[in-house]
Amino acid sequence: MDILTHIAIGTIIGELVLGKKAGKKALLWGAIGGIVPDLDMFIYPFLEQSKALLFHRSYSHSILFIFLISPFIGWIIASIYKNKLDIKPKTWSLLIILECFIHISLDLFTSYGTGIFLPFDDGRYALGTIAPIDLFFSIPLMVSLFWVLFSKTENKRRLMITWLALSLSLLYIPYTVINKAHANSVFENALHRQNKKFYQVKAYPQIPSNFIWLCVAKTIDGYWVGFYNEFKKDSIQFRFIPKNDYWLLDYKNNPKIIRLKRFSKNEYS
Repeated sequence: MDILTHIAIGTIIGELVLGKKAGKKALLWGAIGGIVPDLDMFIYPFLEQSKALLFHRSYSHSILFIFLISPFIGWIIASIYKNKLDIKPKTWSLLIILECFIHISLDLFTSYGTGIFLPFDDGRYALGTIAPIDLFFSIPLMVSLFWVLFSKTENKRRLMITWLALSLSLLYIPYTVINKAHANSVFENALHRQNKKFYQVKAYPQIPSNFIWLCVAKTIDGYWVGFYNEFKKDSIQFRFIPKNDYWLLDYKNNPKIIRLKRFSKNEYS
């Protein structure tokens, strides 16, 4: 997910969990907690490009990292407000844990790949049901974000609107799972009707919504690629992209090539 969406949902969770006890401070630390896993972006520019691709959403998105960093952040927050708020470090830590878990859970639904089990398992997991930027997921959160920022704490509608926005966005997630299965089915049927040979189909959601999909249908020597728009019932036009992997034979042991193959899940040309 994009960083603004993580900030928005982090702010909302902060409001719901500690808003009554900490007021606007809960919003601030909720927003910060919502982007803690993306701190790896500060290291990203200093890495060689193929390493950077694999480094993002790796250790900082792992379950182990969350449990290691959250108590430390919770202690820092509690120390800052030691004489101002009666909130224990444990409570702040639990808020950061919740924020980070929501962050990596949302990232799992995108196609990038997330190393949630590092360092015990170096697999990059991705459900690929939602684009990194999806307006239908983000807009309710953004509306709620501005509401909680500029409305008074004692406003009776504050909590109701926050819960409503969060519910709408979270209910959108299972819809994307169902919609991905539908998109896969549409692509498979279209490929069969056009007599295209393939052995695997993957549908990837495209920015900025869940209504436009990219199809990648694997063959022995390449890919059939096409787009599907749910608002246009036109026949899907596929074009063939040869893999041309023989060009890499002389570089098969090159570390950069190995990393790029891993990042692309061997879908390259």
